[in-house]
Amino acid sequence: KEIVIQAAKDAVLQEKNILRQLLNIRNYVYDQLSYGVTAKIDTPDIVLERGVGSCGEYVGLLLALARLNNIGCRTVGRYKCPAFADRKGVPLEPEFNHVWLEFYLPGFGWVPMESNPDDLQEGGPYPLRFFMGLAWYHVEIGKGIKFETLKNKGIPVNKEKVSIGNLAINHVRFTILEELLNNE
Repeated sequence: KEIVIQAAKDAVLQEKNILRQLLNIRNYVYDQLSYGVTAKIDTPDIVLERGVGSCGEYVGLLLALARLNNIGCRTVGRYKCPAFADRKGVPLEPEFNHVWLEFYLPGFGWVPMESNPDDLQEGGPYPLRFFMGLAWYHVEIGKGIKFETLKNKGIPVNKEKVSIGNLAINHVRFTILEELLNNE
């Protein structure tokens, strides 16, 4: 869609450095959107027109703008740890879903970038705390995963008619045994 193509151009301007391009894209998206939970994940053009998006919609728009600028990137995540994520030795269940992205930095590899937690105030300036890093409580359970088909009791279901809340139910439990430290 033309609105997304134009946004990709407007976001990077004449910048050639990949990190500054991505920072410009992130800041552009933050300028255009406010965070809000939505009933379903809409396409980047609809999200841009609406001006409100969930973390998944931030990711969709960030991915679109980065890819239109020839920057390799992918979706990562699927949820964050629950409240009380610091508890060890007890089963934990995710409290809510969350996604972020990774971009490919030539000569370095895949680098994480949060979708929306740094979008704290209207018009910026925006902090850089999660531009190339994540909060310690993120748990990665998938990269680049898409729904190919959705079935209920073996019968195909139109995923457009299913709420994102039902699609996003996590049936995952995990136990944090200890924190890994790199003492090298």
